[in-house]
Amino acid sequence: MSIMRIWTGTGKILFLSLTISFLSACTSKPFPDLKKEFLLEEVQTLKITKKNPLQNDFWSATFIAVPLDLEKVWKISEYSEKHLEDILANATSINHLLSASQTLRWTEKAPASSLENLGLSPPFYDFTWTVKNKTFQLTIGQPISGTQNQNYAQLSISEGKIQSTTGPWIVGGSFLRLLNAILSSFDSLRLKIIFPFDTDEVMAVSFYSANKENFQLVRANGKWARQSEQKLLKPEGLEFMNKFLNLSIDRFIDKIHEKEALQSYFSQQENKLITIEFQRLHQKKSTLKIGVINNKVFASLSDRASQFFEIPPTTYNELKNFFKFLSQK
Repeated sequence: MSIMRIWTGTGKILFLSLTISFLSACTSKPFPDLKKEFLLEEVQTLKITKKNPLQNDFWSATFIAVPLDLEKVWKISEYSEKHLEDILANATSINHLLSASQTLRWTEKAPASSLENLGLSPPFYDFTWTVKNKTFQLTIGQPISGTQNQNYAQLSISEGKIQSTTGPWIVGGSFLRLLNAILSSFDSLRLKIIFPFDTDEVMAVSFYSANKENFQLVRANGKWARQSEQKLLKPEGLEFMNKFLNLSIDRFIDKIHEKEALQSYFSQQENKLITIEFQRLHQKKSTLKIGVINNKVFASLSDRASQFFEIPPTTYNELKNFFKFLSQK
């Protein structure tokens, strides 16, 4: 009789334990899946805040998606550290970050601890973006010692007055590696290719040197030829054009007094400048002017509001050598 009581009691305990486990599994939240939550092309705004004491790097920036010719471009609407003359953002980097956030690997719940101890209050990184009537906030905490590419993280999704928060979690994946690569500097989120348009749309280019030489090139079957002869450029000429159409920015001119000084120089010393005019599809035109001041090379582009940038120091001499190449028959 006593044996039956013992067995019955043990069975009840076992049944109760299994029931609690089952109910807990049913009510626990699954891993977040951002792929199901939003489409990349529907993101309207993105705010990134970086407070990384390990890198002594602290800043905040807000980006907005602006429709343009059936597409959209990203612009910088706010930056915490200084005034920005040029507000065009690097759409590739922003889209890469948003896309990679959807592949974040949610490994397991973080151990019980305060958000401060997990580096989540304040977080090392805070990403807040809007999609239609939803707001997403992904916070990334400190790296987890003794692991490879793992951090603590928390996710909140708001829709109207309803907000759901999940975490903190232990997370991993390529998104974390991108944080160090793309967000190592705020400038990596700015558009550092000087031409904001698709250079495949450029159909003709006119070069005007400082000593009044001028050359006209046209695009023929995807390659460049002299307009006067309709003769394709030699390989070294084609190589230069491909490189030139990907001209990069070394430094943004954000200080007003420096911009004004460059405006004065470019207007007063126009006879010392190299001028390049681009004829694009749909009758669109762009003008690039390049000058040298104290061995530094600066450029002004009609398509960008700030107009002035410092570009690689070799650019001016490379253009002069290209003019010599074009003057050869």
